[in-house]
Amino acid sequence: MKWKAIARSSVGTSHKQGDIPCQDYSERKVIDDVIVGAVADGAGSAKFSDIGAKLAVKTALSHLEEFFRNFKEKKKRDLQQPIPKKLARKVFGKIFDKVKDELTAKASEQECELNDLACTLLAFIATPDWIAAMQIGDGFIVVRAENSNEYKLFFPPDKGEYANETTFVTSKDAHYEMDVDVLDNPKFICASTDGLERLAINFRDWKPSSGFFKPFEEGLKMTENLEQEEEDIKKWLDSEDVNTRTDDDKTLLLCLYEGESKSKVYSSHAPSKNLDYIKPQKLAKEAIPSPSIKKQMNIIVDFLIVSFVCNILIGYLLASSLWMEPKPRKWTFFVFGITTILWISYITFIHLVKWLNKTKIKPINYQYKLKNYNKLFQLTYKIRAIIVTLSNTILGLLIGIVLYLPFH
Repeated sequence: MKWKAIARSSVGTSHKQGDIPCQDYSERKVIDDVIVGAVADGAGSAKFSDIGAKLAVKTALSHLEEFFRNFKEKKKRDLQQPIPKKLARKVFGKIFDKVKDELTAKASEQECELNDLACTLLAFIATPDWIAAMQIGDGFIVVRAENSNEYKLFFPPDKGEYANETTFVTSKDAHYEMDVDVLDNPKFICASTDGLERLAINFRDWKPSSGFFKPFEEGLKMTENLEQEEEDIKKWLDSEDVNTRTDDDKTLLLCLYEGESKSKVYSSHAPSKNLDYIKPQKLAKEAIPSPSIKKQMNIIVDFLIVSFVCNILIGYLLASSLWMEPKPRKWTFFVFGITTILWISYITFIHLVKWLNKTKIKPINYQYKLKNYNKLFQLTYKIRAIIVTLSNTILGLLIGIVLYLPFH
């Protein structure tokens, strides 16, 4: 029993027209009954992103293989038992650091900026009994478990506020944004860049289309000639049917395990009826500290203090204007005070919403992701921002008025 795997990338039509090389890269390696794989998508705006994508994939695979050999031979671990998620996060965290170091060294060699090598990265290590995976940026990993007919999206889509906005390995908060998870009993695995999202994923509910993945799984199951299967995949990726639906680079990394898992343990990872989101306390223990996030926290606290002091001064001004003579000056000060309050409140609200978006807590896995998760979170953030803004404004005004009263 063994893993069958093929990996192919194809340049997009928009890249052909612009004489741009394929910025996708993928690779896999089978070691005994373990497979390691990775795909990367170079940023379209980065000058050497094709080099960055290839280097990221090769570095990730090299260190995944090193982890496997160390895990099996030196630590004598039982590969039938899934590795703990904390260990998976630690391993992929180290791999991320190695990839970042290699990209930094390459940038120095190329005499370019690190962001010129920007790329996304999806990587995994799988046995017949479990799969551990990580994802930075867009693209997708889809898995079908043994004894299940359902194809499952491993991670929620990484989409920013604007079109084509995502996280790259070179991004400041990439370590913090990295998704990591472990699932049981993988039978079929597909990893791809975002070029095929429109064909493979239903955007209405973000569920994988079985009509897309099943033919590839059946093809792998039937073929004895993987080289010919790779060529057929390449022809399909270059076909008119595909290119009319996407003009981006396209990548497919397909894996199928022939045989049954050695472990009798099976988990369907069915969605929770209660839509069980990760608890903040649990996130705090598992999340990797981000210096940038801490800095943003300090900035927003400083901003709230400044706006609070301004509200106190405006409260003092408004109170004094009530007893001011003559009336024209009185109303001038009053209108100025109200206008300033509205302006400060608006700026405070906008800054709070932006900060909440940057530090948002994502669901622990796709299965627990609400259908309209982004809209719901945006509404929640705005309500929180309104409450904090009103509290800040009202308390500041009251203190300002109280401070004026003894003088009156």
